[in-house]
Amino acid sequence: MFHSKQESQFERDYKMDKAEIITFFFDRIKLDPIIDPVHISLFMTLCHLSNPDEPGYIDIERNSTMSLSKIASPATYFKKLRELSDRGLIEYYPSRKKCRLTRVRLRKEEKDGEREINNIPGFT
Repeated sequence: MFHSKQESQFERDYKMDKAEIITFFFDRIKLDPIIDPVHISLFMTLCHLSNPDEPGYIDIERNSTMSLSKIASPATYFKKLRELSDRGLIEYYPSRKKCRLTRVRLRKEEKDGEREINNIPGFT
């Protein structure tokens, strides 16, 4: 007999909050002439790399993130990360050392209109 795994409340909340972050992102970029498909691909890759079991920052490695985002040039990768950060869509903390991972936080807008850091596991 097949037993389906019942989703926990945490898993349902996590999926809903991930959808809120993606909705916030697309709402914010609608009228922004700077945001292009490369920004969107990079942001979606960051969403994919977030881990609900490890709340806090997302530690990303350049080569694998570039590969998932389909970005070929390191200069483009760093430029797009900075532009996402400049527009308040992510918090970007670049690594100053080659052997250290870069840290990123995804952002969402709260219902009252004030931008705040998301406090959801995997997105904080």
